[in-house]
Amino acid sequence: LVFQVKKSFMQYPKDVGWNVSIEKGRFPSAAAQGNILEAINVTLNLLQLHYMDRDLYRTGNSIVVISAGSGVFEVNGELSAITKQRMM
Repeated sequence: LVFQVKKSFMQYPKDVGWNVSIEKGRFPSAAAQGNILEAINVTLNLLQLHYMDRDLYRTGNSIVVISAGSGVFEVNGELSAITKQRMM
């Protein structure tokens, strides 16, 4: 499964017609420089009122992150603290 996901990530620029070339100075950023905390915070916006009008869709919540990277991200310290507080 992991091999197939990685293969799809590598094939994506060709499938959408990106002209990715290092010679021209145009290339996608690494996963480590992505917006992982912003994505988690958007998800937390949906889950923040879990105690009000609880339905079965919001019980036992989990957030699963799939990334093309190694799991090490360069993040803003302030945003990291906010996200940690919101997840507690």
